[in-house]
Amino acid sequence: MDKKKIFTLIGALVLVALIAIGVAVYSYRQYNQLAIDSGVAAGKEIKSYIANISRFMVLPDEAPTLATVTDMQKLQGQLFFKLAQKNDKVLIYAKAKKAILYRPAENKVIEVGVLTIDNTQATPKTSVNSDTLKLVILNGSKTPGLATALKALLADEAIKTETILVGNTQVATYTASVIINLSKGKKTATIQALGKSMGLKYETQIPSVEQAALTKLLGNKTADAVIIVGK
Repeated sequence: MDKKKIFTLIGALVLVALIAIGVAVYSYRQYNQLAIDSGVAAGKEIKSYIANISRFMVLPDEAPTLATVTDMQKLQGQLFFKLAQKNDKVLIYAKAKKAILYRPAENKVIEVGVLTIDNTQATPKTSVNSDTLKLVILNGSKTPGLATALKALLADEAIKTETILVGNTQVATYTASVIINLSKGKKTATIQALGKSMGLKYETQIPSVEQAALTKLLGNKTADAVIIVGK
């Protein structure tokens, strides 16, 4: 088999693999916060990656930003980096809204994702991130472990939080996840920003069925907000 046929076969196999993987959704906000080296690579290095990847797929007509995966532990739970390894490269095409995870050591495209620009990045952080939010996280569903899982996800948020209590609601029939403002207006902007970032419905009143139990659980502690994780 000649070289041309070999390259054609390799390209076809890579495309099939990408289709099987599916298209991940990769957040530009996460790219700025995760454990990757976000410096622009030297010209020769980035050009070599572009040349290799362009054999497998059509790349956007723009100069990408290149990042290097450096800390796998901090990337745990991120779908885009599920198959990533240390020293993998991420090509970020901001205008085309595309992210490509590439492994130079094996000359493989590992993952392709749609790049979603988080508009909250344009909002000044001074008022939103100035204080740490004290949170209570309650599992409002019949699926165990959801409150603990949400606590772990909060570590990736730009807004600083401190979870002072994790527990269960009195009833396990909540269908939607909500964040309830307990700050009496002091941290409303920050709580609303966190709710928007996490996809939580914003509320200002605790359900009456939860009020007494929550007061007892908190004791002398004070919380700025309560998150109820629904089904």
